[in-house]
Amino acid sequence: MSRRVLSILNLKDLEALRTKSELVTFSLDKDTIGLIDDLKKFTITQDGLGMSAVQLGVHKSLFVMRRSRYDKLTVVINPTIVSGTKPKVGPEGCFSISLADRTAAMVKRMNSINVVYDNENGERISSELLGLDAIVFQHEYDHCVGKLMIDPPNFTGWSKF
Repeated sequence: MSRRVLSILNLKDLEALRTKSELVTFSLDKDTIGLIDDLKKFTITQDGLGMSAVQLGVHKSLFVMRRSRYDKLTVVINPTIVSGTKPKVGPEGCFSISLADRTAAMVKRMNSINVVYDNENGERISSELLGLDAIVFQHEYDHCVGKLMIDPPNFTGWSKF
């Protein structure tokens, strides 16, 4: 039975959002499996691109993300960014940061990254991510290490669209 998602941390919870996550150990316990289910449900129902455990107040190094080539959400556990290309600036939003209508944060992100992470079966995955997949991974990874899209040096300002 999955837990009910009660609330998403926001800027009032800045200390919790900036807390670095702990690595997840395998095998996954019932609480972690329930947390993954909650992350998936929230991301789907809110038509989001990703959601980290930190945003639910759970400091485990895991998140879910939509991948442009796949129908289902990808579960990312204990992520690492191995390398990437020169950053470019583009618009982002975040469930934890309320933005005025048609406003986005402008954030520097690498358009191509090589990553390593565990999936929900404990398998170690190495992957090259491009474009939106790379941006979403970096955004959610930042949550795991206690960073927000509005933090320097990646944040460059606000934009209306």
